[in-house]
Order: sequence, then structure tokens, then C-alpha cells
Amino acid sequence: AVLRAAECGVYYAPSNIPNAGFGIYTALPLSGDGVVARGTPIPVIPFYNGTTNWSFYNYFWKGSEHYAEYETSLWLDGFNDTDLLVVNEGSLANYHPGLVNQQSIPAIFEPMLDRCTDPGAGAFSDYINSQFFTSFVTGAGEEMFVDYGTSWTKKRPAFQDVPLSNDWEKSNQIMAMLWALTINNDNDSFWKESEIIDFLDLIKQTIFTEDDQHRTKVALSTVSSMEELSHVIERNGTAQSTMQVRSQQWLSENGHCLDHVYVTDSTIKQAGKGCFARRFLKKNAVVLSSPMLTTFGKERFEINITEIREQLKKEGKEYDIEINEELLVLNYHFTHPKSSVYLFPTTSAIMFNHNSQRMPTDYGREPNAKLRWSTRNEKNNLLLQRPLEDLKKEPYSAIALDIVATRDIEVDEEVFIDYGIKWEEAWKMHLQNWQSPCSKDGGVASHSSRAIRLMNDDKSNPKYYPWSKDRFTVCGVNWNAVKVKDIIFVIHENETITPYLNALVQEQRAGKAYQVGLANITWHHPGFQYARLAAVNRRLPCVIIGDNGRNEEKPTLQVAILGPKWRGGGVAHFISTPRPMKIVSDYPVKDIEFMNRPFKSDMHWKGAFRHPINIPDDIFPPQWKDLS
Repeated sequence: AVLRAAECGVYYAPSNIPNAGFGIYTALPLSGDGVVARGTPIPVIPFYNGTTNWSFYNYFWKGSEHYAEYETSLWLDGFNDTDLLVVNEGSLANYHPGLVNQQSIPAIFEPMLDRCTDPGAGAFSDYINSQFFTSFVTGAGEEMFVDYGTSWTKKRPAFQDVPLSNDWEKSNQIMAMLWALTINNDNDSFWKESEIIDFLDLIKQTIFTEDDQHRTKVALSTVSSMEELSHVIERNGTAQSTMQVRSQQWLSENGHCLDHVYVTDSTIKQAGKGCFARRFLKKNAVVLSSPMLTTFGKERFEINITEIREQLKKEGKEYDIEINEELLVLNYHFTHPKSSVYLFPTTSAIMFNHNSQRMPTDYGREPNAKLRWSTRNEKNNLLLQRPLEDLKKEPYSAIALDIVATRDIEVDEEVFIDYGIKWEEAWKMHLQNWQSPCSKDGGVASHSSRAIRLMNDDKSNPKYYPWSKDRFTVCGVNWNAVKVKDIIFVIHENETITPYLNALVQEQRAGKAYQVGLANITWHHPGFQYARLAAVNRRLPCVIIGDNGRNEEKPTLQVAILGPKWRGGGVAHFISTPRPMKIVSDYPVKDIEFMNRPFKSDMHWKGAFRHPINIPDDIFPPQWKDLS
């Protein structure tokens, strides 16, 4: 109710950080332990990066951040891990190592459609409800920052002088010490102000002189006077003192509202999620303005399956790679049939669905919004007059599209735009030619993302234990949390689980029968190679051996896990190799999950619909039409 009553809860506007482009600001005070004011869960889009150097690589997130690390990760030499595109905070919020106040809530694997029954399956992401929540008390008008990770900063030469979180902490400690020198028991100045500043200069020149301390020196350089020192104390930190708190008026004049819409299930089933009005929107009001990321050439969205097969063959690996030849992310791009430029929204604009009076009568109707180029940005206006070559030189989101209401839109009404006749014809052709790939008897050919989701509601069912060519099992491993008594054997490379294991188990669990449900599980078990790049606290491939025969409130299973080198002093008696396989006797069922093998989810199915959204011809710049 508070959010709906507000003029706007979250804006994107010019960042406090120089040359950082836009940032995200809250217009409402946030408690520090709740979901950000916008409260709009959105999908994340798994992205096969392959060997392509994408122009917007700075916007990628790791697949493991949202439990999508295995979506496209074959881990072949020269092929990269699964990347993700995350909009709103994931694309527009900046990273300030000293001021991170937003934490990510991972997306949920929740397929809405089933490729066995739904033509729309695989046309949008199966990973939904990604959000960011406030990790610290944040006042109205403050900029919100997310954590890219220190490695993100260290890998980019342009950010070599940016202070990291520990540098800001050191700076804060020094400022607190200097401030303490200004007061004595008589409440008079203990040190003269000039002496304090001279002391600060001495610290800068003599203490932080090593190459690895230059970032701390940069943090200290933000203070050079007593007035600035006083401001640091007032703002409760050196990093905080460099940020301006924006007024509602400033945000309204310089920013763009991000939360006039929220995302939930569309009124059109095959469309998945959709955008709905959070507030009453008058005709001609801007529903949402979105900066766009640019890509050039449709070939960038094509997967070179032949190249992947050749690499599989070269590395001696067998894998069924019958997949869609176009990336899912193509469906979220805006373009023109006669142009090579493709535009990806960095906001919830990816969630506006198509409608028109040309569609079936049960839901077809005139859309209540349309596309328009944003007119509030001078650079935007300039680029619209310039050739595509100028747009190619822009490394970040430099062009923006508005979604504008074509009539009054009521609260909780779904907002639609027109994707264009070409998109509509392609969709109708897809419906006409679509056939279920699944067998009627529910056999092997009945694999789907939805089936995997339902399996995870019935994890203890033994018929799901064996891996198949389409799915496998992962264990949410935190090795430091696995108790030594639960590890009953460690198998190293080239060793095999053999019947003699029974004797070892009986020695530990007298009178308890142990059944090796899967014989000959080796270190080289097909699929264990997925663990090659996994970290200690990430989900690792595992094989369910069977039930441990216990009836507990918190059920457990026996599993074989190929994990990282053991890192606990309490298990020093185990002789570890870099990737030992461990048999864990009592592994919590709640931490086990059935997964699609790489490229096996509906999102990569070769029969899934693919087509970009068309920008109307009457607003598309003529000089951008570089194709015949």
C-alpha cells in the first residue's frame, strides 16, 4: 500500500560515481532487512557465452549466483561457463566496494510450461523471482549498490585504483582516530586542526606507499581538510561521505521510475510472466523507460553446434547435443527486420507481452502501450540522428526506449505492446507446426523442465536415482558442514566402488545392511567432469547410491560425490587427491536436487520458439537500416 501510494519507489538516474552512467536510487526509506522497495521479482536469462566476445560482457553474472551453473556448461576447453543476464539492479545498480547495501536473492527454477504439452515452453526463462534485498538501513534518496565481487574490479585495468572494501575500512579507522584527537577531557581542541591535517598527509605519504596499498591511499585522498573530516564523521564513513543523498525533486527531474509495473503470471498462459500496472497510469504516461544494451548481427545469437561437436570429439567425450541453434536471449531483444542492431532492455521491459486484435479472439485485443524512443536524454537524441557506427562505439547502455500508455491503464491491469506482424506471423506458424516431442507412455522421450521440477517434489523416489542422458543429480555441498562420521569411504582416481565396501560400512554401522545400489561408480563417472570448476561451497554432481534404511524426521540418503580437496583438519587421516570421490552415508535429502544436464532444459530445446521483437518502422531511424 505504501509503495502504490508513492509517486515512485525506485528510480534509475545518473550515478554518484563519476563516469559510471546510471545508478539505482530508492525514493523510500528501507529498513535494511527487507526486499527492495520495488518488490518486483524478475527472471534471469541463462546465456551460452561460448567463444563469443559479447559487447555487454560487463553485465554478465555467473550462473552459480542463481543456481543455473549447469545450464550450458559442458566445460570443454575454450568454452565458458554459463552466464546470466539479470535486469534492473542486476544491470543498472553500480558496484561501490565500500557501500554495498543490496544483496541478491537467487532465482528459483520454476518452469511454468511443459514442452510435452505447451508450444510456448522454452520461449522464456525457467528461472524466476530473482530479487535484491536491502542489507543495510538505506535512507530515501540514497543510491543502491550491489556486489560485483573484488575479482570483477581486479580483472579490469580501468578499475585498478578503485578502493576495495578493506581499503575503505582502513580509511574509516584512521578517520576515527584523527577525530578522537580533536577532543580532550576539557572539550577543548587537543590538536590544532592544521596539525591533524598535517598528520593525515604524513600518513598518506609514509604508511601506504607499497604497490598493494595504493587503493587505501586513494580512499584516504577523499579527505584533505577538517571540514571534510567532519563530513566523514557526520555521514558515518569515508565512502558514505562521497555520496550525495538525492531529493524527491531531483529524482523526479533527473530519474526514471522503475516500479510503475510489477511482474507476475500473465493472463496469457503461453506467455509465462507479464508486466502489470502497480499504479493508475494516464494515457501518454511513461510506463517504463529502459536503457538498452546493443548487439550487432543476428549471427551473434546463433550457436555453432558443429563446433561444439568437434570439440567434444577432440576431447573424447560423448554427448547428445541436439539443441536449438538460436539463443534464448534472442526472444528478449528488440530490432528491425532491415537492421543489424539488436537492443536488450536492462529493466523489466523484457517482461511486456505481445497482444493485438489480430490474435485469437479469446485473448486478442488492442495493446494498451507502445514503444517510443526516450526524449529526456541528450545523448539518446544525438545517437538517434547518427549512423550505427557511432552506436557501436558505446560500451554501455547509451540508447533508451520508453513504453508509453496509449490509454488509461488501471491498477493491476496487464500492460501489452505490439511485437509487430512479423513476430506474430512467426508465432502463428510455430503453433501450426508444433508437435509434442514426448511419448504418450511417458517414456524417455518425455523429458522436460517441468518434469525435473516435479521430481524435486519427490526426491526420495528410488526410480529417480539413476542418471539419464537428460538429467543428473547435484548435492548442495558445503564440505566444512559434512560431519566426519558421515563419510564412510574416500575413493580416489581410478578406484571403483566394489562389494568389499559392505564390510567397511558394517564395521561402522554394526547390524545395518548396506546395499550398493549402483555398481562400479568411478572417479570418471560420466557427468562428474561437471565438478571441474566447482568451488567448495557450490553444488557438485553426486550419485544417489540408495536409502540408508533410517526413518528420520530429516530424511537422508547415501550419495557418492566428486568433490574438491578436503579442507578440514578433522579429516587429516584421509589421503586426499585434488578431486576425491567421497561416499557420504547420511546426506540430507533437502540438499539434493535433480537437474537438467547441460543444454537439456526446455530453454535449449530445438523446437522452442525463437524470434526477436520488432520496433515499428515509423519510429526506427532510417540510417540504422543497414540490411537489404
